[in-house]
Amino acid sequence: MKFVNLKDILVSDIKDQLYEVRDKNEVAIAYLSMITEEDLEDDVIVGKITSWREKYINCFLSNFQPTVQRTYIWMKDILIPDNNRVLFKILTIENRFVGHVGAIKRNSFIEYDYYIKGENVDVQDFSLIVAKRFLYWVCERTGINIVKGNVRSDNKRAMDFHLRTGFRINRQFPVYKKYSSGHEYSLVICDNNHNPEPDLFLNEILLLKEDIKV
Repeated sequence: MKFVNLKDILVSDIKDQLYEVRDKNEVAIAYLSMITEEDLEDDVIVGKITSWREKYINCFLSNFQPTVQRTYIWMKDILIPDNNRVLFKILTIENRFVGHVGAIKRNSFIEYDYYIKGENVDVQDFSLIVAKRFLYWVCERTGINIVKGNVRSDNKRAMDFHLRTGFRINRQFPVYKKYSSGHEYSLVICDNNHNPEPDLFLNEILLLKEDIKV
């Protein structure tokens, strides 16, 4: 049977609901576990995702006050029903939930989505290894060799990390903050009809499967 959506493609390649992440010496350092409906009932998981969203609030393309309820609704109504969107829990080999990493299957590329390591892990290059293994795995299983992502130009730490992963800046877009209420806003690309002074730029990053040195 040939799977066409991202969830089915990756689930078919996972043993016992866990994808093992190994370092260059083939030593297991982490496991990836796809977020499903079962996780909606886990207060620790929903709580950690919420707290990390708040901790790294200035890294996202939208700004709002995270709450457990908002996280729950996003997971239930947006993340889980979308068969071409995945978010994996990052677990240490001791089964500690320390972050998450995601991807969205587009027509001609994979969109890199929501990579956060929210807790310290005493493994050298842990974040970098997880990122590279995850992206290579998704490319390998889908047959899609192009990965793209979007990074705020004021997020230098994330930009440096993505460059180390193998990404390059493909394009830059001027963006402005479109406020919905109070302090909540989304970053919107400036266009010909509405072209205020940009608040910052959006870096579109690009990576080819062949650039991932695992």
